[in-house]
Amino acid sequence: MKNKMSHHYRYAILAETSGYWLETWYSFIRYEGNEENLKHLQNQLEKIEMYVIDDLSTFDLDLEHLVSGETANQMIKVEINSRSFHRKFDGTLKKIKLKISKDNDKLIININNKLGMGQIDKYIDGEYIHPEDLISGSEYEDEDEEEDEDEEEVEVEEEEKKESTQDIMRRRRRRKG
Repeated sequence: MKNKMSHHYRYAILAETSGYWLETWYSFIRYEGNEENLKHLQNQLEKIEMYVIDDLSTFDLDLEHLVSGETANQMIKVEINSRSFHRKFDGTLKKIKLKISKDNDKLIININNKLGMGQIDKYIDGEYIHPEDLISGSEYEDEDEEEDEDEEEVEVEEEEKKESTQDIMRRRRRRKG
């Protein structure tokens, strides 16, 4: 389904840069109707000095240089990443409340627990999928067969990636101590 109305909206860009995958993923979030919650998120992000801790992501939100719906639609088609595509959301953003801490490392871990690996979709609805990216049932079955072959390799990579917050903090304390 083509999203004709999105051409009239402007979009803020939430950038997540993965320390593990070394990729940056853009989430285009409709600005109109979400101004207050986007500003709230930006205020929280500005309190964090962003740097890469192990495999965690860093985040940035641009509310000064909004892009058009047409630009957002074009950007979600760009194929420069191998793990995730850029995404576009036309829905309503919920207020995201990060755990406040004086320890910057904890702030980075907290935002990763909330938003890391594309979890912005837990806080906003209305993800736009370009019609060219929708696949039929038979195409889906063919892709499933191909994905099954690579599934074991991906599962191993994901298991290697998973690490508890306590493990990361212990390792950071050892390095500092």
